[in-house]
Amino acid sequence: MSGYSRVIAARMLPSRTTGDLIDGHWRLLNGWGAVPKTMVWDNEAGVGRGKLTAEFAACAGLLATKIHLCRPRDAEAKGLVERANG
Repeated sequence: MSGYSRVIAARMLPSRTTGDLIDGHWRLLNGWGAVPKTMVWDNEAGVGRGKLTAEFAACAGLLATKIHLCRPRDAEAKGLVERANG
């Protein structure tokens, strides 16, 4: 979830819809007891492609965090996330 601090967290979700992604975020952050300054996402449709979905924008505002959407085909940004999936 936070590539620069090297904190990685995951949760199994029933789907990749916006609601399930927000719920998954909420549960992970609740477990940490903290919210990162910025969260990085790799062009996931449920989060937004080029622009955040209204729901994710509202969630980011509620949490006072920024969401960085990686550009499509940005191998450097994607590699940071994918290395953990090894």
